[in-house]
Amino acid sequence: MGYLIETVYFLTAVLFIVGLKRMSHPTTARSGIVWAGGGMVLATLVSFAHPQITAHISVVNYVLMVIAIAIAVFVLLATRLGSRSPAVAWRRCVRGGWHPGAGLVR
Repeated sequence: MGYLIETVYFLTAVLFIVGLKRMSHPTTARSGIVWAGGGMVLATLVSFAHPQITAHISVVNYVLMVIAIAIAVFVLLATRLGSRSPAVAWRRCVRGGWHPGAGLVR
């Protein structure tokens, strides 16, 4: 199990570096963000299962991590379904409430 987790951490580092490299050119910047973001998400998910990390984390920390992930998903969905600006999408979600068709009708 330890080698698998270390291999995944190495893979996430490679994904992050490839993402940074792709972000250096305007035509590939969006895909670079996706590559780097995918690496960070994978590293976060593997961290939940790492035995050395889970032995020292209390339940409160897990709850805080899940809340942070839920807020990030909420903002991501609001941005994708609404405006392209996260700030505008956030204001729309807070004021009018979010529902799956929020950004489809203007």
